[in-house]
Amino acid sequence: MSRYLRMMRHGRFATLCAGQVVSLFGDVLFPMIVLAVAVRTANIQAAAAIVSTAFAFRFAALGGLVLFGGGLLDQINPASAAAGADALRFVGLIGLGTLWDGSLGLVLIGVALLVGACEAISEPALLLIAPRLVGDADSLRNNPAQGHDDDDAALAVGLLEAVRSALGIAGPFLAASLTMLVSGAVAALVASGAFGFSAIATFIAGHRLSWQQVSEEETSLLRSSLSGLRVMWTTRWLRWVQLMAVLQVVLAVGPWMVAMPLAAISADGRPLQSYGLLLGGFAAGTAVGALVGGRIRVRAQGMVALPSLAVFGITALALDITSNSIALILLFLLGGVGTQIFDVLKINSIRYEVDRRLLGRALSADFFFSFAALPAGQLIGSVALRFFAPADVLRFAGFFVLATGLVPLLDRDVRRLRTSPSATGSTSNPTPVSAVDRAPDVASSGAGAAANSTNSITGRPETGGLIE
Repeated sequence: MSRYLRMMRHGRFATLCAGQVVSLFGDVLFPMIVLAVAVRTANIQAAAAIVSTAFAFRFAALGGLVLFGGGLLDQINPASAAAGADALRFVGLIGLGTLWDGSLGLVLIGVALLVGACEAISEPALLLIAPRLVGDADSLRNNPAQGHDDDDAALAVGLLEAVRSALGIAGPFLAASLTMLVSGAVAALVASGAFGFSAIATFIAGHRLSWQQVSEEETSLLRSSLSGLRVMWTTRWLRWVQLMAVLQVVLAVGPWMVAMPLAAISADGRPLQSYGLLLGGFAAGTAVGALVGGRIRVRAQGMVALPSLAVFGITALALDITSNSIALILLFLLGGVGTQIFDVLKINSIRYEVDRRLLGRALSADFFFSFAALPAGQLIGSVALRFFAPADVLRFAGFFVLATGLVPLLDRDVRRLRTSPSATGSTSNPTPVSAVDRAPDVASSGAGAAANSTNSITGRPETGGLIE
């Protein structure tokens, strides 16, 4: 814990975290505002149509643009991009509060699209900003004795995720309470203020970062963005992990998200508040998991990451395992810990494996797989509930995650979340490199440049190894 407290002494990193806490409250407020205003101004059927349409357009923009956001983030300072995204949401929520009359119209659809598009930029941008606020790759390269800062760069990802997850514990309750006490217009202005504060904090935190524009032959944003997908496919361990994750999201996690609220509310007459407590328990677990994941230092990281993710299968079966409220909250907390440990280890491994010139695109592609698959999974869940009880859907989801979660560990690279030297034709000893900035030395030339050539997709040395 002392390491995390020391990291908060980095003033700009602390400023970024403060801005994110406030910004996430705005994120939570937006769906609550839509729900509250729709229910007040329409009947249940119309309200359901309004809410589902707003969410559909939001996630459509998020899933559709997050892939292209990576190409943009590799060309500009990601702090400027994230601050700009928050500034646009600041304007959009003002429009929602002043122009929306509660009906299903262009104002709501436009704001939902804007919010989703801005999330597509800000989410991967934050994962690029945080490590560079606590570690300077050039100073590490010139002063190897300061290697502890390299660990701080990895810990920064975990700490930022923990800060963001912590708001998920009380955020929904606070947002719901606010929308019940004030009008939707006032709540929208509060959300707008949250995004405005975050825009200023993010700009202050990261505008002074040195960030070189990537010079490439690719001029098409589409081709540039698709290179992130190539990174996913050509990095063997990442390819297997992503295939497993997509299958689980489509066939287990998506249906679980649709069926779990119904099962939680209907089982033994549990009230709606119980569902909120379970979500709070899961959010608390993600906060803990982010902190734990940032401290894990083992060679076989996949042997920790994938079993941690598989714990979600037990969470999906929780309502079958017990009816005790405290036990259910603990099982959901355990699932949150496991999924977040997996996410942090995977993100840090991507940061290690991928050249900084492609890192924004790689992280955006990682987000794309999750957000593109989730609506399909939710649709499958909705169809399944027409033929099966919610409890049956949850059982299938739990057993599917448990049955498939460890299969990728049959691959050696997946067990380490690292590409084996043999996969890049390497026979030499490992060469330490910074996990913050893996850009090659542009001053290298002649025989030295040939000896240290890098893979054009991943940026990994063709003749070098990896830190064990």
